[in-house]
Amino acid sequence: MNTAIARIAAFVVGLAVVFAGGLAVGSAVGPEVEPMAGHDGSSGHGGHGGEHGRQVSLELTRSRVSPGADRRVTFRLLDASGAPLASYDEKHERDLHLIVVGTPGLTDYQHLHPTRDGDLWTARMALAPGRYWVYADGSTAGEDFVAQSSLTVPGRRTADPRTPAPRTHDSVGRYDVALDAAADGTLTFRVARDGEPVTDLQPYLGASGHLVVVRRGSLDYLHAHPEDGPPGPEVAFTVEFDKPGVHRLFFDFKHEGRVRTAAFTVRIGGHGEVGHEH
Repeated sequence: MNTAIARIAAFVVGLAVVFAGGLAVGSAVGPEVEPMAGHDGSSGHGGHGGEHGRQVSLELTRSRVSPGADRRVTFRLLDASGAPLASYDEKHERDLHLIVVGTPGLTDYQHLHPTRDGDLWTARMALAPGRYWVYADGSTAGEDFVAQSSLTVPGRRTADPRTPAPRTHDSVGRYDVALDAAADGTLTFRVARDGEPVTDLQPYLGASGHLVVVRRGSLDYLHAHPEDGPPGPEVAFTVEFDKPGVHRLFFDFKHEGRVRTAAFTVRIGGHGEVGHEH
């Protein structure tokens, strides 16, 4: 196994988080069980590999689900012995975060908060034909975990399977989000609506925004939550990439009671620099 593929330190007002990935799961099927990377638990979660974290596997009740706008997907989270996890720690205002990303293009992103009945979790997903990678991101007994599995939705795929080209702007309805990638690794997201800076972003999961990063191919993962900072228009993360490749960035922000997501693609060069293609 290749550990320490990438380390990402995410900062908002000086707060840091480390992303250390390493398990090549791009072509895997079924749950993966790996300890998580070391990180500052106050701000985010690392991906695969590392020396810290609880070994947890994600067991879908069904790995094939029919397409639909509101599909019920159920699953269990199991410890290293195969027993269901008995308890969960609240982390960023939720017992569990479920991140769903379409593969191989890393589109169709969803950030969900499933409900639990005993040892069975239930999430409602919008699913088009294709394949998805599911990350269950949580904490138990004071230890963080990221458990993963693949989900297949049968049918004729109509979406483009390619990863979107690198760009520095994304539009979400009336909102425009600009990404500024500085030479020192700082990624700054600037939020505007109808051309005017948004200075009253609302807290989402206890923060002014957060960032999910997934690396194409290996599917290394980071879920970062800045704790403090001004309520817009800027939310900044300092990111250090150790390995070249294409990464998808999903920036969630909340305004006027609704959560929105801006998505970007960045290409990392051989020395960890962020490409500047538009």
